[in-house]
Amino acid sequence: MVFYKSKKIVYSQYSDVIPIFAKDNSDSEDEEINIQEKQKSIDKTTHETKSAIDKILNPNSIGAEYKFIRYKPSRNSGQFNLGAKQRFIGIMDKPSDVLDPPKFKHKKVPKGSGSPPVPVMRSPPRPVTAKDQHYWKIPPCVSNSKNPKGYIIPLQQRAVSDGGPGLNEVRVNGNFSKLSEALYVAEQRSREAVGMRSKVLKETVMREKERNEAELRELARRARLERGGGVSINSNSDTKVGSLYRDGIRKERKRERKKVKRSRDCDRDVSEIVALGMARNGGAC
Repeated sequence: MVFYKSKKIVYSQYSDVIPIFAKDNSDSEDEEINIQEKQKSIDKTTHETKSAIDKILNPNSIGAEYKFIRYKPSRNSGQFNLGAKQRFIGIMDKPSDVLDPPKFKHKKVPKGSGSPPVPVMRSPPRPVTAKDQHYWKIPPCVSNSKNPKGYIIPLQQRAVSDGGPGLNEVRVNGNFSKLSEALYVAEQRSREAVGMRSKVLKETVMREKERNEAELRELARRARLERGGGVSINSNSDTKVGSLYRDGIRKERKRERKKVKRSRDCDRDVSEIVALGMARNGGAC
């Protein structure tokens, strides 16, 4: 869609394309006649529209007519004229303005009653018994720490409100005994396990110590025999055999130490393994 300025002339007909010198005078006369006819039709339409709007806005003012009434004036009135025996009065209804506000207030019609309420089924009333009245009684609150009004409270009321040592039955749950028994059994088992681990460790250390002492005694015996000349062995062969023997003993001791350490680490408790950091490092079996 193209928008033009208000002062711009738009040429949209074929006659606008024809040059001025080529146009006939008859065409200009026809245009003047057409303009006059258009103006007449516009004036006629305007008059009809105006009259229709006046009929809508002032319906009483157009068709209103005078209504004449003839009457004879009274002779006793102060405005009586001797020369006029009768008079004529013209009456016309006052036109009402359509745009005036309403003179009467419109009230809404009250709403109907509608359907009746739904019946609610209830049990029949029952007579109040003495037992019900006894349940309705609420004992007063008695405090052992506060008495702002200074009332004298009997001892039985204090005992009832406080509970009293002999009024309430003390019940002990049977699970407490089961818990104490389970803790005692777990403690005994843990003590037995710790004692057994310490006993096995002591026995392992004693066996290792005895083995070392036996090896040392054997070495001492051989050394004494060599010094005394009881065994004739070449020095070179003796040194080779001695070195091989010592290497074997060293490897055996190393293997035994690893075995003892592994068994000791396996026998450790979970809490000891976590405390020593062996679970993270992979030291436990």
